[in-house]
Amino acid sequence: MTKQVLLLFNAITKSGIQVTPEYWDGHKHIDIAVLQAKLYIEVDGLQHITDPKQILADFDREHYSDEEGYRTIHISNLAIEQHLNEVLQAITKVIDLRAQELLEYPDILQRATNFAIKVHELDVKKKRKGKDIPYITHPLSVGLILSRISHDENIIAAGILHDTIEDCEPYGSVTKDLLEKMFNKDISRMVNDVTEQDKTLPWFERKMEALEHIKHMKQDSLLVKCADVLQNLVELNQDIRMEGLSVFEKFNATKEETILRYQKLIPEIKNTWPDNPLLRDLEFGLSELEMLSKIK
Repeated sequence: MTKQVLLLFNAITKSGIQVTPEYWDGHKHIDIAVLQAKLYIEVDGLQHITDPKQILADFDREHYSDEEGYRTIHISNLAIEQHLNEVLQAITKVIDLRAQELLEYPDILQRATNFAIKVHELDVKKKRKGKDIPYITHPLSVGLILSRISHDENIIAAGILHDTIEDCEPYGSVTKDLLEKMFNKDISRMVNDVTEQDKTLPWFERKMEALEHIKHMKQDSLLVKCADVLQNLVELNQDIRMEGLSVFEKFNATKEETILRYQKLIPEIKNTWPDNPLLRDLEFGLSELEMLSKIK
């Protein structure tokens, strides 16, 4: 991170706006990303306005961002050094305007919700493990968690759809290719990234295989993964408070294996993306689980 990017990042953060530094969108690294407003901020040196090759390269880089609904602000190093307050005021206004533009409920979220209901409720009437609660409450809650930290409808839709490949009946009736046809390539990729690829393996092997995959995920897929883990963790902690440690008898794994999985998974998420906006909630949930389970 350059000195100018750090100056701007600190100024925006101090103003109370949540931003992500050095964000990788799958095509390029972004200096500062404002995910909830679908806005990228690039802090540019002189070559970005004087070097024709660099200018053309920037056009290509932003093509992918534009296709995904993101807009990019370019700010020069000099502007940050000499006019930081004015730059901050302008960025704050743009973020507010972008957020207002994104308030409308996107059609893709309704379609994702309808399809998830079909897979989890109409086709199979699946319940949460050991409960008389429709399973659809889980992916919808994952979508709600994601909507707290991002206005990217693709990420939220992927959260709603994240279990459709893994839990469809008959198995194989929902695939990555089907989701790409029904929605788009990014949503299908994210859902596939968080899907356990070999359900014939024993529970702990499947979880460790998924753990190994974390470091290879793009940040949007990792957000979906984190929201899924967080929702399960919060619900588990609530169940322990209400029912005690007997809740672990409902699972395919022992209490020790379940907790060990979280103890391995959450640090791996932290190592892969230290600035993950859900990391603090995940770490708090893990510490609460260890306390409730009397395991240190």
